[in-house]
Amino acid sequence: MRIISKVRDYYDCGQAYGQDPDLMYLRRPDEYHLLAGDQWIDRLEDVRDTMPRSGRTPTVSRFIIGFCGKTYPGYRFEAGWMEGDRFKKLERILYHPLDFKDLFRFKYVQKAYPRFFEKRKGRLSLWGRMQMSSTSFQAVNQSYVAHFETDEFFDLFIETNSPIWIYDPYLTNRFQDPRRKGTFIKINDRLEPYDFMRIVDPYTAYQELSMFVGGVLRREAPIMVPISDESMLRKKGFHEYSFKTRPKGDKQ
Repeated sequence: MRIISKVRDYYDCGQAYGQDPDLMYLRRPDEYHLLAGDQWIDRLEDVRDTMPRSGRTPTVSRFIIGFCGKTYPGYRFEAGWMEGDRFKKLERILYHPLDFKDLFRFKYVQKAYPRFFEKRKGRLSLWGRMQMSSTSFQAVNQSYVAHFETDEFFDLFIETNSPIWIYDPYLTNRFQDPRRKGTFIKINDRLEPYDFMRIVDPYTAYQELSMFVGGVLRREAPIMVPISDESMLRKKGFHEYSFKTRPKGDKQ
């Protein structure tokens, strides 16, 4: 499969190991708008509602990635603090519930947000300042098991005719309610900013894209340009006397 795009993504290196020249993936980033009341908004928001979040500092926002027929819910952790006269910022993309425990490696975050990392009843409470402080970690596990790498949004791939879509209201319209105002999903967008290589390695991602684009999505037939017989004759290198004898006295 040949990938035609103006920007690069992490799985493009798979083309170096062989490709089908007749199969092309036109990776043109676009927006697929969803109006208020659309069934996809309700279904996507129902999944996000099962994922705990934090609207205060540090913030934890939620997004959903669709890749080759499967969905991958994830979290974006953002923290900022002052270190002397300099402002420090930390941003991490998290997928697995155990990924949150890796945040304890950053001592600056622990120092800047002691309440967020304080011990409660002898256990570290990473979700101490979230809406569901007592059951957050259990909720993350339940959401992960129920929605991670499932095909519950397979029809959305067919409707958008795209192997990749990203639902991230926090970046698109964080101050609006998608159910009331509507929203949009990004299709054919880059996955590298979402650290998706941690979920699917580059070569596996390229192979899955090739199979999904070539075997599942609809492919537009190439446009055939009509051409006259005379033009086709000249294009192939023949002329009107290529297959018949010239008349006597006719000069070449």
